[in-house]
Amino acid sequence: MGHAPRSSSTRIAPPMTATDVAIGASASGSVDDLPRVRAELEREVGELLMDFGEVLRRRCRELAEESGLKMSDFQILHMLRERPHRMGEVADELGYDASHITALVDRLESLGLVERQGDPHDRRVKRIVLTPAGRRRVTAFERRVFGVPELFAGLTPSQLRQLSVLLRRAVGSQP
Repeated sequence: MGHAPRSSSTRIAPPMTATDVAIGASASGSVDDLPRVRAELEREVGELLMDFGEVLRRRCRELAEESGLKMSDFQILHMLRERPHRMGEVADELGYDASHITALVDRLESLGLVERQGDPHDRRVKRIVLTPAGRRRVTAFERRVFGVPELFAGLTPSQLRQLSVLLRRAVGSQP
């Protein structure tokens, strides 16, 4: 049984999203409701993300305590995974006073997890660099935080992929 060829003017509708379903399920389904329904969905998603963020923060704090480090230590180690940072960059990114960052880096340096190096472009500036021990420590920490099956137990691999795409898009749209 063959299919009739489609004319060039025939359009196939894209698959429905959860938002489309929610909008279609609104009381009147009218175009006037779209802003209200979107606002309700944005609020709900925002609240759910905050709740999920709190679950992750709690887990991070627990694991940090177990490992003998502070959450702020792991924030710094996480930042340094991608590249070395200047002390001022770390302070700005984490919202800490520069003197507080100095104390935190002193502690991490005494533990052999980071070291200070001169900046090749400005001899007055020091960059913070992960040591091999620091890289192992932050990798193990992140594996324990993010590799927790119960965090995503209710989602299939396909749903996790979708969630990842959507969150990347949302994060990427921020200034």
